[in-house]
Amino acid sequence: MLSISESSGRIRSSDWFLIGFVVLIGAFFRFWGLSNIGLHGDEETMGLAVKGILDTGSPTLPSGMYYARGLIHNYLMSATAQIFGLTEWALRLPSALVGTAMVFASYFLGRRFLPSDWALVFALVIALSPAMIGISQTARMYVFYVTFIVVFAIMIFRWERTDSLLDYTFAFLVFVFALHFHRLSVFSAFLFFWPGLVKFSVRHLALGLIAFIAGLFAYKFLSDWSSSHYIAGVDFSNRDQDVPNALLDQLWFIELPILGLLLFISVACSAVVVFLFAIRSVSWQSNRTEGIVIVLSFTATIIGAAFMQYHIALLFLAAGSVFYLRRDCPAKWLVALAGLVFMLGALQLAIVYGGDVLDRPKEAVMDFLGQPNPWPYLRFAAFFPLAIIVYLVLFANYVSSFVRGAQIPDHVLLALVGVWLPVFLIGFFEGHIPLRYVIAFVPLFILSVLAAIYDAYSGWSKRRQAGTLRLIALTAAVLVVFIRPGEFWANINPQYEDYASLGGHRGADHKGASEFVRSLDLGSSDILVAEDVLQQTYYLGKVDYWLRKFTYYTYLKGDEYSDIYTGTPHLGNEELLRELIEKEDRGDIIIIGSAETARDPSYYLGDEIVMLLEESQPEVLHKGRDGMTVVLRIAAPDR
Repeated sequence: MLSISESSGRIRSSDWFLIGFVVLIGAFFRFWGLSNIGLHGDEETMGLAVKGILDTGSPTLPSGMYYARGLIHNYLMSATAQIFGLTEWALRLPSALVGTAMVFASYFLGRRFLPSDWALVFALVIALSPAMIGISQTARMYVFYVTFIVVFAIMIFRWERTDSLLDYTFAFLVFVFALHFHRLSVFSAFLFFWPGLVKFSVRHLALGLIAFIAGLFAYKFLSDWSSSHYIAGVDFSNRDQDVPNALLDQLWFIELPILGLLLFISVACSAVVVFLFAIRSVSWQSNRTEGIVIVLSFTATIIGAAFMQYHIALLFLAAGSVFYLRRDCPAKWLVALAGLVFMLGALQLAIVYGGDVLDRPKEAVMDFLGQPNPWPYLRFAAFFPLAIIVYLVLFANYVSSFVRGAQIPDHVLLALVGVWLPVFLIGFFEGHIPLRYVIAFVPLFILSVLAAIYDAYSGWSKRRQAGTLRLIALTAAVLVVFIRPGEFWANINPQYEDYASLGGHRGADHKGASEFVRSLDLGSSDILVAEDVLQQTYYLGKVDYWLRKFTYYTYLKGDEYSDIYTGTPHLGNEELLRELIEKEDRGDIIIIGSAETARDPSYYLGDEIVMLLEESQPEVLHKGRDGMTVVLRIAAPDR
């Protein structure tokens, strides 16, 4: 069922020059503006660990916690800081170098599915990708783990080609290194099954399973080892008070009026009857495996619908439908089954929503979709809207061809195993995900889309080797598909003023706020409060209080709540902040705000703290270059 893409052979001598040119482009955009903006997001955590290494030889944070995450990266940053000084440029230098290496590695990843000139285009997209530039200019381990996932995929494809146990072993070791840099690498472990799936080889599947299980053990060991060094925080989540799932935690249909119950039973029974007729129409003579896939898929559809797990139900309905139509079975039963499943969902939704079990349409719909949460698909698509549209059109064509009996290209399997399956699994843990959660899948996604575009182009063109002008025009079109111009221009030379266009809180002016606070003539009774305690502890050395609502990252230090990273006392609710404001012998309270919390202060601070700050009518002393970071003063009581 798969058509195999072949590697394009030896690299031409002229291509080495082009590879070097693309790598230089990638390096230029990664080093341009590398130190324009101060540390942001979680960069300060790494920076504080680097300070610990430089001071004591150990990545120990101000709270005394040993920071065990990304140790290799931390020690590399401490080496560059020792050589060049403790600056933003020095801390980000390892990331920029590794990000440049990723551009080089991308060419070899692309050659598994693309000819040499198209592999160069793939490397150029990686070189110019705002997401890849962003993580390459961030003193955080994301670019390391993404690069190691790229190399891991290259080694997997090399093992597929050579069938060498040495390459298999190297692939596993690279995967473990990726896990060391970030545990999100575990979602790429399914690539171990690639050779077995492509070759239909039981031996390769068995070896893949061994590496997959060993990889999970490595993940568990590294994750537990890293977590064991964390200070145990207080859990403020009140999970026991969460609203239960409308179906799984209560048999809502028992309370239905008799007419509604009869209607529900009638639709469910009709779906089962249609399911049986659909299965009866499947021919078992030619391919028994496909028949089993159809039976299992439609069975899972019925069960998923009955238990309000419509995300799973619709995926199985889609998979079963493809194989059902491929077997040339009567479409009327498929249409009837799909219609009844949707009717069942609409009936359940109307009953539950009408019964006030769920009081908001969005809440009801998401509850009906069930687990895993399907929101990560939409979040991922939002990062690459045009590329997703292009790929959906091309993917629909592949599905149509498959239904007609054709083979599907192996790059479609790459997208399913390397991108969509991991995104699907992330839905068990998170819904509204940031880009960094799926950043490792971006190179494989770009490669899958580019391979699909190449297929479409080569089918349209009589010649696979296009003329120079045509290739230039096609390259420009490809870049537009993957890269939004405004986002690109903001990221290649980031400025504080570009904060709204930058990802991952890049451009938040913590540094400017700290410089302003240093210029103040603060007295011994004045109190320094920071919304982002990590950033201001890095730049100022110490603050008196951390202002953020109680969630996590807080532990009991004696009888006082404190931040697990810096040891700073935590003002986590309105009562503690009011107590500080009403303190009679205090001086001025200086509050260092943050662009990172300014867009949604209620989410980060809580409604009560926000209201108390508004009541206190603080004076704005400073506004940052990002236009959102402010420094406030609540005057001493005697003023």
